[in-house]
Amino acid sequence: MTVFGSSAVGPQQRRVNLRARSTTPPGRYPGSLRIGGRTIPIEAEVEASPRVRCEPGRLVLDVKPRGMVTTEVTVLNSGNVPCMVPISSTFCLFDGDGVHHAIWVALTGEPTPEKQRIDLLLDDLAESHGGLVRVRTAKGEDPILPGEARTVQLTLRFSERLRHPRRYAGVWEVDGLRIPVRVTAVAPQPSSEEEGNLQEDEHEHGEENEHE
Repeated sequence: MTVFGSSAVGPQQRRVNLRARSTTPPGRYPGSLRIGGRTIPIEAEVEASPRVRCEPGRLVLDVKPRGMVTTEVTVLNSGNVPCMVPISSTFCLFDGDGVHHAIWVALTGEPTPEKQRIDLLLDDLAESHGGLVRVRTAKGEDPILPGEARTVQLTLRFSERLRHPRRYAGVWEVDGLRIPVRVTAVAPQPSSEEEGNLQEDEHEHGEENEHE
């Protein structure tokens, strides 16, 4: 139960607290009170109160550039309006130290007629942008009703702007749902062709050392 309002009623202006469940839908609710043998008509108005929790409360991921991660979260709607998880959505990532580094570059760098300090600041800030993260659900989800908990599968696709070994932060926020996301960029794995070329180079260098 949760208090959603109070009012003074009756000739003596008595203070009355009105309570309703946290999942009571928004709207106007007529009723009556009996005070001192008298019946007093009342009308209570419940306002929309989105309240959504998620488990886990945040996502901590190791991701390579252009990487993709699939994970599950449990969404609990404890508000009084449905929560709609869209099929697709986006959010941005930023390097947590990017602002401080950009200020340092702007203050210590040597400006030129073509590139002033503000240009140095903005260019370095752009480097700290980890790109757009595209989020998709496994399928079109029906609205999560008040009082309902549901497991939702998410697929997150990351940008090529991620730079190893930087750490990024962002927030996925949709329809009252807010999940902080922390990302550590990992080095991309070399392709089979690159691995083959690397082995050939090592073999050639080994032969050269033997001849010497």
